[in-house]
Formats: sequence, C-alpha cells, structure tokens
Amino acid sequence: MQEREYRLYKGCKKYDKSIQKEVFEGFLASFLAIAERYSLSQDEAEDVVQESFISIFNKIETFHWQGEGSFIQWMKRITTNAAINVYQKQKSKKMVSLEEANFLVDDCFYDIDTDEISQLKPEHLSSVDIREDDLLQCVHALPEHFKIVFNMYVIDEYSHKEIAQELGISEKTSTTRLFRARKLIQNELAVIMKKRMVVYE
Repeated sequence: MQEREYRLYKGCKKYDKSIQKEVFEGFLASFLAIAERYSLSQDEAEDVVQESFISIFNKIETFHWQGEGSFIQWMKRITTNAAINVYQKQKSKKMVSLEEANFLVDDCFYDIDTDEISQLKPEHLSSVDIREDDLLQCVHALPEHFKIVFNMYVIDEYSHKEIAQELGISEKTSTTRLFRARKLIQNELAVIMKKRMVVYE
C-alpha cells in the first residue's frame, strides 16, 4: 500500500498525466462521498470534487511525504476544505437566527429513552436493529449548522479548535453543536427502533 501511495505521490509531483488519471479514477468515489456530506446537491458535490483534484495537482509541491497514509490524508483534507468553503459561501443565504435554531432543536427532540443507542458507531447498531444507512440518513437530516460540525469532528476528525477556525465560531459553540447533533441523531434512531419494534410485535 505504501509503495503504491508513494508512487502516486511522486508521479503527481512530476505532473505525470497517466498517474494523475490513476489518482482521479482511484479516489473519485471516496472524495465524492466526502463532498456529498457537506453539499446541498449532487451537482454541488461533483463541482467540489472537480475543484479538489485541480487543487491537489496544482498544490502538489506544498505536500511533504510523511509516511504511509500522509498523501491520502492530505488529499482528503483538501477535499473536505473545498466542501467546507462551498458550505460557507452558501451559509449566508441560509442564515438562521439563534431563536430559530433553538426552536429547530427543541422541535426535533422526543421523550424517548436513548440509553441503549448512546454509542453511535455502525458496528454497534445491529443489536438494536438499526442499520448503518439509518445512521447516515439521520446525519443527513440534521440542521446544516449541526451537520457540518458532526461531519467535521466525527467523520473527518477535525478538532474543535480547527472547526472553530474553519467556521468562524468559538470552540464552545462547536462543542455544543456536536452535543446537540448527537442527541438529535440518538432520538431519531430511537424513533426508528421503536417503529420497528412495533412492527415486529
């Protein structure tokens, strides 16, 4: 794996068209999956990926090899940042007041015990008849300001400090939004579980 990754990096650094094509074809699907988590439409996600590959190939001189996984992680971070930049541009068109945001949160909460599904990891979901696609559906349905923090922290492994810098919010706000996103997801999963239990009875 490391030999292939290093070969791709060196080929890109030499602006080898055949290697660039191999990188594009090899990582298109995974980068598109990243972009889709932040984008409002398929077209927007595809534009993000296109922009990301252009940045990867144009900025290759700024990358410094640090061992296995470093080149792939660098490319993923570029893609994530490109998606976040698009989100930030769209945010001004969809600004929600603090009062409206709190209403959205309160309106989404259910009076259901969620202790059984407090661990939001796919490998734990089968025991309560919750599938991974249920989790992804719940994440996608989050209010935008919660979803982006959840994606950045849980999936793309940004720190709260990095999230705060990227989104122009405080670390406390990032932490709060992550907490509320988790609670919303837990409650939505509990609803799904309860409905399936009723069906099975």
